[in-house]
Amino acid sequence: MKQGKWLTSAVLFGLLFLSCSDDKDDSNPTGPGANIKNGTLTATISGDFTLNFQSNAAYGLQATANATQGITGMMHIQGAMSQGADAYLIDIQIYHDPATGTYSLAFPPVDAVGTVTKNNSGSFSKSGSVTLTTVSSTRMKGTFSFTAFRMTGVGQEVTTTVSSGVFDVPVIASEN
Repeated sequence: MKQGKWLTSAVLFGLLFLSCSDDKDDSNPTGPGANIKNGTLTATISGDFTLNFQSNAAYGLQATANATQGITGMMHIQGAMSQGADAYLIDIQIYHDPATGTYSLAFPPVDAVGTVTKNNSGSFSKSGSVTLTTVSSTRMKGTFSFTAFRMTGVGQEVTTTVSSGVFDVPVIASEN
């Protein structure tokens, strides 16, 4: 239960920063989560919509398994951007203790799940992978690609491809 609240807070925190300006002259940010502008997450999106995704804000979260507190291990990477009236989000959740490695983004999720969202319409990964090349208590780096789907009606599947994904994000919260 504690993890669910933590993840909900993380997603809401990311959505809050969708409204951040693109002003790159913010040389001295302050306050909680101020360094999320120091993170990057980029990808090419095609299919349901087409976009060269470049995050305005990106960050990572980590939790190490703790059976006593009911916490399972997890890594969470999220990037958000806006373009005109549209808001976009790429979110990757990995269900393992923080560590480098390659994790499957299949559906139903076992290792990890990726989502790509435009406004209020989200698609979930059905195949793909995320590779973490650097994992520390302050930073996560890696690559990802996945094919995502959403249902628009009975038996009507819309597919979105997320390719050439790269992230280098600060870890803004870590539970050990």
